[in-house]
Amino acid sequence: WAIERRYLGADITAHLVADRGPAAMRPYLEPAQWDTFLAHCRPAHRVRAGFILETGLRAGEALALRWDWVQGWGQRPSVRVAAEGPAGWRSKGRRVRAVPLTAGAQGWLAAAAERWGTDGYVLHQGARPLFTGRLLGPQHLACEQMGLAPHVDTHGLRRSAAVRWLSMGLPLDTISRLLGHSSVLVTEQSYAGLAPGHLADAMALVERRAAQLGG
Repeated sequence: WAIERRYLGADITAHLVADRGPAAMRPYLEPAQWDTFLAHCRPAHRVRAGFILETGLRAGEALALRWDWVQGWGQRPSVRVAAEGPAGWRSKGRRVRAVPLTAGAQGWLAAAAERWGTDGYVLHQGARPLFTGRLLGPQHLACEQMGLAPHVDTHGLRRSAAVRWLSMGLPLDTISRLLGHSSVLVTEQSYAGLAPGHLADAMALVERRAAQLGG
């Protein structure tokens, strides 16, 4: 447009390469694989992995989660992911968001309370947030015992949650907010290779409307 109107003499973007995101999604767990995967986890990792699968939290957010971030316990609770926490911890993008807890997430929260108590951090008893590398060994061990190849890393648990939400037809902008992405475009690029349920439903609606008009 600028060249056509002679505002520019040449295309100054000719040598730029746009990052369109990964060509394929990194490994994740299909919803039908969750129970089998969790059955192969060590007890502590089972609670942590189960909670991430249900909430879609980043591993660092889950390990920094404190009991005073849990709101509405006993009703329909949610977790409020803070922008900053003790010991210098900061969330990615420093954005605050709330994630309502499913019945499954509430079950893992109760398991965490029984295992580690209800003071301080939810998923461990440390004095500061656990380093996410602590999850790598148990995560890969569970994948190996399950015979899963390639292995699903800890961030793959978060991807697994998003895939499940997409398959259930949740709107992309809702999923983006639950995941704490900076924009819905990030979510769209990350999961563009999937065929979410709401898109299939939309095409079914097109077919029904077309049939009605044809009749």
